[in-house]
Amino acid sequence: MFRRVAVVLTCILVSSLFGIVTTTSATPVQRTYIAVIDAGSSGSRIGLFALTGVEGAVETLLFVKPPVPPLSTFESHSSDAGPDGIAPLIAVLDEKLAELGIDPSSVPVALFATAGMRRVEARNATAAKAIMASGRTAIATLGHPVRAARILPGELEAAYAWMDSNGESINSRTATHGVVEIGGASAQVSFETNSSKVPDVLRFTVDGRVFNVVSISYLGLGANDARMEMRRESARGVPCYPNNASGLRPKRYEGSSALPVRSVKANFDWEQCSVEYGRVIRRVGRSPSNSRENDRVTPHQVRDLASFGATHFQIADTIGYVLQDFGIARNKNESRRLKRAVTAVCAGSDAWAQVRAMYPADQFARAPLTCANATFVRSLIFSRDGFGIAPSHLDTNVQRETKWDRGFAWFELHGGSRA
Repeated sequence: MFRRVAVVLTCILVSSLFGIVTTTSATPVQRTYIAVIDAGSSGSRIGLFALTGVEGAVETLLFVKPPVPPLSTFESHSSDAGPDGIAPLIAVLDEKLAELGIDPSSVPVALFATAGMRRVEARNATAAKAIMASGRTAIATLGHPVRAARILPGELEAAYAWMDSNGESINSRTATHGVVEIGGASAQVSFETNSSKVPDVLRFTVDGRVFNVVSISYLGLGANDARMEMRRESARGVPCYPNNASGLRPKRYEGSSALPVRSVKANFDWEQCSVEYGRVIRRVGRSPSNSRENDRVTPHQVRDLASFGATHFQIADTIGYVLQDFGIARNKNESRRLKRAVTAVCAGSDAWAQVRAMYPADQFARAPLTCANATFVRSLIFSRDGFGIAPSHLDTNVQRETKWDRGFAWFELHGGSRA
């Protein structure tokens, strides 16, 4: 599956997925490489990973998100997906390989598309297949073995995120933790269970250990998709956005979307916004596609699955940004603190002035979304409509972001398999 290249390590510092490893050995070390492309709903990133042979450490050599169009935007011109959406990523990879003196033919590339392409596949399977074929051709034409080129099921995306977050625990054979993450188009929850008979359980073998992992993904419950759904049902989202009585820019929140919100008419109300998001979570969570993919397990039923109540969870993606923005990360009872912090900033006449002051210029695009996204995060994680995670079981003191593509690389480089 992988090709091995001998590399001499002399007094180098290895930055691994799970920590910093130092070696002073002059003995040639066999490295195994893999590159992974995460073709997401907002764009694509590429990572280069290596198994160094130093106590099983996996090193991240490259992890970037160049400005290329998302694969889902090539639905009407699928043949351009490879040249315009994938080839620029391979060019970045090859530049790094040249810098490291690594032969591109020794580095297989795995291309996985996620939520954006799942939507394309649902409405136009022919176009989705052609887009992925174009991506595969681009990788092969540029001299790399193709490890995979397909649309990644949501449950595997969640499972690989769990592996990325738990790699150190698996290596040290200590207790694992769950992962809850909210992306742009989908939300995932994953945790190890003591039963192989619960719904949505995936069975993996890694380094001689067998893991039963409950792995569930809800398409449509990412922060962006949920916000759009809420706006369609709630007077264009008025109770979830801060009031802008002074008429400062912008005149319309998310003005380029199909459902802009007039900022002067907005009037954030935590309780009403939570009610609106509760409706979205219930409706989207039991949609035909999610019911089919998740064995009819809706978000509020996840808490009834074996081992959920005993699991401590770590956060990923939008959740971390929200807690950081409101200054409550690494605190106890984030549920209560989040409600207080968001209400203090987002509610009241002319609250937009307070919200916009939270963000520097390079992050200002997040400002119009922050009150709505924060309310959604709390609703999905803590409320009875959502997963219902106990605040005492949510660990927000996370030192590194969880990334499913790194988890896939770790799984592959450690010879993992589906049991």
